Amino acid sequence: MPEAFDDNQSVLTEDGKVVVTQAFCHNAHDLINKDVKISGYPSINLLVSDGKTEQMVYISAVQGDQAKKFDKAYPDNTLLSILCPVCKEELDNIAPCDCTKGSKFVAIYLNKKRSFSGCVGICNSWNCYRSFMGSAWRIISRLADKIS
Repeated sequence: MPEAFDDNQSVLTEDGKVVVTQAFCHNAHDLINKDVKISGYPSINLLVSDGKTEQMVYISAVQGDQAKKFDKAYPDNTLLSILCPVCKEELDNIAPCDCTKGSKFVAIYLNKKRSFSGCVGICNSWNCYRSFMGSAWRIISRLADKIS
């Protein structure tokens, strides 16, 4: 049975993986999509754009799970604008990522407060799987690219 982790913002599964159960943009819009499931859990929905096209991308809410659903893949390392699908504003920039020149981590907040102390950071470069989860200004975990 999964147990609560960090104020119901996420759960810890039996195999020790963290699943984000609450996710918000900087304007407190809910990013969790209960209708589109990935790996058995509701996904996080994001609007992405390469400057020419826009599409919805649903990413797994399970830490370390690289699964995502989308209509059309971008070429690897394409830098994307990652936006809230509700307000269509770009997600907050947290820090640069070193995978591709110009890439950056953007914030998915774990509660309705606009605070980097409770967020997940994901890279805006297509197929970069670097991410981190922070809480109280500490990085709980960091996931690097998986070489396949």
